[in-house]
Amino acid sequence: MTRPSLRYLSNESIEDVTARRIREYEAKAGVKVAFPVPAEEVIEQVLGLCFLWDQIEERPGEMILGGLSRKTRTIVLNVLLDLALRNEKAYRLWRKLTEGQDTAEQKSAVDRYQSAFLMPKWLLEGVAQRYDLTRWRDLYALADEAQVNISNLTTRLLRLGMIFIPKGEKTIYRSKDAFTGQRTLF
Repeated sequence: MTRPSLRYLSNESIEDVTARRIREYEAKAGVKVAFPVPAEEVIEQVLGLCFLWDQIEERPGEMILGGLSRKTRTIVLNVLLDLALRNEKAYRLWRKLTEGQDTAEQKSAVDRYQSAFLMPKWLLEGVAQRYDLTRWRDLYALADEAQVNISNLTTRLLRLGMIFIPKGEKTIYRSKDAFTGQRTLF
């Protein structure tokens, strides 16, 4: 089976692939995934990669997130980094691990994959019952629960059509129709 080039992956294909991987993890682990998506566990159990946390010596002024061993399919992360820095650095590592070549189309596919993986549509639809997605305070709370940054969350919600933010404004609407005052007949 040949893999399609990243630049040609549709949003639907990306949604399908990430959903299958998370569902496969749920079946293997016997758990129901909730926010935050357990990215390390899914990657380990579904993709066959191993994450280890170990102390990595650094020279003054140096910050080492971790290293990769292709032969053993192991990712070693530095335990010396504090938790907040670990989360941000782990996100950047995830981006590097899933990064294709440097074309705009491939970067877009990687961003869409990462968003679909960390913020699956069905989880966002489920939590939309608990959060008012038109209030920034609620969006920040949801971003905190999902352990993603607010920019990634709003971009994901915009792509899914769950919110609408007019260009140059900060007001959030449930949809473009809500912004324009359009209503559906049914």
